[in-house]
Amino acid sequence: MIVTWLFVVCLATVCRGTSSGIASSTNIEAAYEQYVNTYTNCTYIDGNVELVFITDRNNYDLSFLKVLLLVLTGSYHLAQLSLAIPPS
Repeated sequence: MIVTWLFVVCLATVCRGTSSGIASSTNIEAAYEQYVNTYTNCTYIDGNVELVFITDRNNYDLSFLKVLLLVLTGSYHLAQLSLAIPPS
């Protein structure tokens, strides 16, 4: 049990989130690329998780969020999202 716990902790990655409120961007593509760069392979976020202006019609791939387990300090800032939820 202890060996398993140590293995899981070693695979964890803490990434820095945002520290301000929701930012508005006129360049949605650049904002999306920033989200991908910030949150890819992050297990834990120190700060806020921010996703703004993401829609289905742009075919954004949000799979980079799959490994995110916990926001350590901060909150989720979600605004102007229009996404279909796939059936499970």
